[in-house]
Amino acid sequence: MSTHKSATEKNLTKYLFDFRGDNFATLLTQEPLVNLEHLTNGSSAVLFKSSKGVIRVSTDSSTHTFIAAGQDYGLSIPKCFVDYGPVSLSDASHDDSYFWMGEFERMSLIPEGSLEAQVVTIIIEGLSDGEIIFHPQICYYREKLQSLESNTLITKKLFDTLVAVFDFAELIEADIDLSDDDFMLRNTTGEIVIVDPLHGGRHLEKLYPAIREL
Repeated sequence: MSTHKSATEKNLTKYLFDFRGDNFATLLTQEPLVNLEHLTNGSSAVLFKSSKGVIRVSTDSSTHTFIAAGQDYGLSIPKCFVDYGPVSLSDASHDDSYFWMGEFERMSLIPEGSLEAQVVTIIIEGLSDGEIIFHPQICYYREKLQSLESNTLITKKLFDTLVAVFDFAELIEADIDLSDDDFMLRNTTGEIVIVDPLHGGRHLEKLYPAIREL
């Protein structure tokens, strides 16, 4: 007899709508999620407290793949300790969506009124003022991106990360979604890190191994 609890047997109401079905309920009974503390929900992700940082489960492959594939390039992104990739079909209405999972470095919020908050405001207002940059618009917004390179408050590493976001969005046909919540601080260095810059794009399950090796 299976020991897995169905969605109706577990209290899933604290999670996002797409995380309230039987597939996610099953993931909660398995390693590494079993018995982990639920921290918070994002726009398309659920975060759990882990021994090294956080485990992030997402229905959107774009940011997960960008962070996992970008580990060796010195970018201002969270460290990825374990990349589980697509672990299960999701409970979304379309049947080609997956849950993507990884264990990542835990970040801190950027204090209001800080210099780092000012830098984030400069970036957001200089690009799209917080509006989503849809994939067909990326070429147009590259000019705005280039104008940020000369701003002395934006480090080269952070600017290079923004360029990588644009490049990767074009590669996988994703949208760029940069708002205040998508920037945080690395605890060990205090540097600004981009944590969730992409949305949508092609389903990457079959392409994932090749993209992971870029």
